Amino acid sequence: MTRDELAAVLRYDAGTGEFDWLEAGRGRNAGRAGTLGGNGYRQITVHGRKYQAHRLAILALTGEWPAADVDHINGNRTDNSAANLRCVPRALNMQNQHTIQGRSKTGVRGVSWHKAAAKWVARIGRQHLGLYATIQEASAARQRAETRVFTKPVSEFA
Repeated sequence: MTRDELAAVLRYDAGTGEFDWLEAGRGRNAGRAGTLGGNGYRQITVHGRKYQAHRLAILALTGEWPAADVDHINGNRTDNSAANLRCVPRALNMQNQHTIQGRSKTGVRGVSWHKAAAKWVARIGRQHLGLYATIQEASAARQRAETRVFTKPVSEFA
């Protein structure tokens, strides 16, 4: 599907991230498009093929299919607004998880205890952010790094 083919059947609102059918079709009314899939992402079936709405949003914004993963910056899988989407490599997308892993002993994403140094260590992915005397300092370092790494939307294409 091309951007023009998409625009012929759906209207994308970059501010809200919503798609609307331009006309009624087989078994559907004109208006809001898509359903919520079991994985938490909005899905839209166009010409018998199911697409994830966030990937359609990138097509609508850029005119090209995303070559990489599409990341929801705020972690909300149904927020397909232009300001909340960006194309990123899989490794970066996996780092931007908004849930803490079940094996976490600290309850703080990216922070762990460094036994040899007897300090808290902060990391983002494989990048070492430093050793800190308190868990709060390590958490603050991680949050600063998240702000730097995880907040570059594709809204400039809107």
